[in-house]
Amino acid sequence: MTNGKLNKVLLWNYISLAIMAVVGLLMNALIVLFYDSDALGIFSETYAWYMILSQISVWGIHMSVIKYVPETDSEKERGTILRTGVLLTVITSLLVTGISGTVLHFLEGVAWKRSMQVAFSGLMLFSVNKVLLNYLNAVSRMVTYAVFVSIRYICLGLGIWFCSAIGVDSYWLGAVFPVTEIIVFLGVLGYFMLRIPVGGKLDGKTFRKMLYFGTRILPSYMVLEMNTKVDVVCLGLLQSNVSQIGIYSFSIFFTEGFYMLYVTIRKIINPGIAAANKEGRLLGQVTEIKKRLHGYITLGGGAAYIGIVMGYMMFCKLMQKPEYSEGVIYILVICLAIAVNGKYIVFGDLLAQAGYPLEESILNVLTVVGNFILNLILIKLFGTIGAACATGVSYFIYSIYMKMRVKERAGLTL
Repeated sequence: MTNGKLNKVLLWNYISLAIMAVVGLLMNALIVLFYDSDALGIFSETYAWYMILSQISVWGIHMSVIKYVPETDSEKERGTILRTGVLLTVITSLLVTGISGTVLHFLEGVAWKRSMQVAFSGLMLFSVNKVLLNYLNAVSRMVTYAVFVSIRYICLGLGIWFCSAIGVDSYWLGAVFPVTEIIVFLGVLGYFMLRIPVGGKLDGKTFRKMLYFGTRILPSYMVLEMNTKVDVVCLGLLQSNVSQIGIYSFSIFFTEGFYMLYVTIRKIINPGIAAANKEGRLLGQVTEIKKRLHGYITLGGGAAYIGIVMGYMMFCKLMQKPEYSEGVIYILVICLAIAVNGKYIVFGDLLAQAGYPLEESILNVLTVVGNFILNLILIKLFGTIGAACATGVSYFIYSIYMKMRVKERAGLTL
C-alpha cells in the first residue's frame, strides 16, 4: 500500500472513528439528559456484556477470514471462505444466544436483566455482520468498511434519540442493538450483491480449518473485548452505587475511543501481514510498517491524548453536569497507559497473522486475568480510581509479554 493510499484509508477510517466517538458521546449524553445515571449504568452494563458475548458468538471466525482470505488470489476460494464462515457463525451465534437467554431467565434481582434480554436478540446478526465486514477488511476495501461501521453507529445514535424522545422505559434502550444490526446486514448484503459477487461453495475442509483457527483465536478476542470492559463489570460486581458506575462508564467511553485510534491502524495492516507471512517476507513487512507508522503512533497519539482530555472537560461543561467532571482522572490514567503501549496495540494481531493464534490467545488471556485480579483488589482498596489504575497496568502487562512471545515465536523485535 502506497503512502497516498494509506493516508486515504486512514483518513476515511478516522472519519468513521470520529463519527463513532461523536455518536457514542451523544448516546451517553441523551441517556443522562432524558433519564438518569442509574439508566446509564444499566445501559453500560448491557453494552459491556453484549460486546463480550458477541466475541463468543462469532467464535473467532471473523479473524479466520482475515487470516485466510489475503493468502489467496482466487475469487472462488475467497467465496468459499466467506460462505463457510457465515454458516459457521450462524451456528455458533444461535447456540450462544440460546444459552445466554436461558441463563438470564433464571437470574433474579439483576437491574439490567430485562435490558440484556432485549439486546441479546441481536447477537446472531451482529456476529454475521462481523464476518461480512472483516471480509471487506481482508480484501482491502477499508473505505467501504469504514462507511458501514459509521452507519452502524449512526443507527445506534438515532435509535437512542428516538427511544429517549418518546420516553420508553430505560430497559428498552437495548432494542437499538438488534434493530441496528438488521439495518447494517441489509446494507452490507446489498453491497455484496452489487459490487462483490461471491463464488465458491460450502466446503468441509474449509469448515474444519476455519473452525480450528477460530477456536484457537477465540480466547484472544473474547478476553480482548473483555479487557476494555473488565473495569465496568468488576464495578458492577463490587459497587452497589449504580450512579457511580454510570459516571465511570461515561468517562471510560473516551478511553475506548482513544484505544480505537490504534486498533484502526491494526485492522488496516492485518491483511498485509498475513500475505507477507505466507510469502516469507514477514520481517521486511513489519520493519516497513514500523518505519511508516512511527509518526502516527507517537506524535498523533500524543496530540490525541491532549485533545481527548480537553474535549471531555469541555463536554461536561456543555452538558452542565459537573458531577461527571471527576471522570477526567480516569481518562488521564488509562489513556496514558494506552499511549505508552500504542505500538504493541497496533501489532496486536501479529502472532495470529504469523500463524500462532493460540499464542495470541494466551497473551490476551493472561492480560485480562491480570486486569481482573488487579480490578478486584484495587476497587476494594480505592474504589473507581482503583479500576482505572488496574486497567492502565494491564496494558503494560500486555506489552511486556507480547514483546517476549513475538521475539520467541516469530523472531521479530518490536
